[in-house]
Amino acid sequence: MPKYQPMSSEIYQYILEKRLPYSKGNYLEIGSYTGGGITLLAEHFPNKNFYSIESFVQESDNSVEKFIENTKDLDNIKLIYMNSLIFNKFLIFKSKIFDINDMNIDTILIDGSHIYKDVLIDIDTSILLLKNKIGFIFFHDAINTKDVVLAVDEFENNYKKSILFKDIDGDAKIFITDFK
Repeated sequence: MPKYQPMSSEIYQYILEKRLPYSKGNYLEIGSYTGGGITLLAEHFPNKNFYSIESFVQESDNSVEKFIENTKDLDNIKLIYMNSLIFNKFLIFKSKIFDINDMNIDTILIDGSHIYKDVLIDIDTSILLLKNKIGFIFFHDAINTKDVVLAVDEFENNYKKSILFKDIDGDAKIFITDFK
């Protein structure tokens, strides 16, 4: 049994084996919960930065403590302790706090809130971060969670010209994108 157990090992295995070995940029995870998945990835790629947007809305389950415990020994995990909407506003208004170029994100896993409007915000954030470069967006729970399915379908319809490839792995949808 691995030291860190992600909530959904299939998608992390895909990212670990099929994406990150070929990625020249860094990784962003929207919704890391206890940090099991992002820690698993960060251990395998110590020369990459791994950003986590997490607001820990379920504090009653000790997810904050578990995240800290899981990630405390890894210098390449950067916690952005806020919700997606606030982070998105920082990007839209080009705040110097988060410099998109310095972050150099090319791989994004969206597994935060499963509310339709929140998933749309996460999609908008991904587009801002992947503007003018080839990138990967992984959507967890995109097969069986109603609001996530609706938002991902809308993304697919609205950005057909920017989607170079798509795949399905378990309960995840994977897109290679080029937002010009």
